[in-house]
Amino acid sequence: MESIALTSQQAELVGRIYEQFLCELKLYFLAYTHNEMEAEDMVHNLFMKVLRVDLIVESTVRSLLFTTAHRMIIDDVRHKYYVRQAEQRMKDGMELACPTDVYEKMERSELLALEERKLRTMPKKRASAYRMWRDEMSMKEIADALHISRRTAEAHVYHATCEMKEFFRKAV
Repeated sequence: MESIALTSQQAELVGRIYEQFLCELKLYFLAYTHNEMEAEDMVHNLFMKVLRVDLIVESTVRSLLFTTAHRMIIDDVRHKYYVRQAEQRMKDGMELACPTDVYEKMERSELLALEERKLRTMPKKRASAYRMWRDEMSMKEIADALHISRRTAEAHVYHATCEMKEFFRKAV
């Protein structure tokens, strides 16, 4: 870290500015971070930036501080966005490489194929009612789609699920 050589007059000015705006800047950063320690760190980083400024004019120092603070927040938001994007890309890449996910997808597809094979042996309306129920349609929607009563739709779904449970019990 580079050392900053200040005259006693500059050091006194920065000290006064620090005391005058510390609480206000801390609240400004706290509204963004919702974390007191992070807000304090951001205030200290802000004053490290101010120390690098060649000429500080007391009449415009408030504007300088809050403009710099605003830019620091924008930079932090951008940084966090890019980090999230990178993490998501890494996560997406890991999902492709994760063998357990591949096996789970294979098992799921095999089970769906078995289920579909069993459905082909059932009466058409019973199989259709089961598929609609599996796709989370309500009994009323199933009944309307198949032009049957609600009770008949319930009976078809009940018998289909019983057959399916028995089929999977034997298959597994």
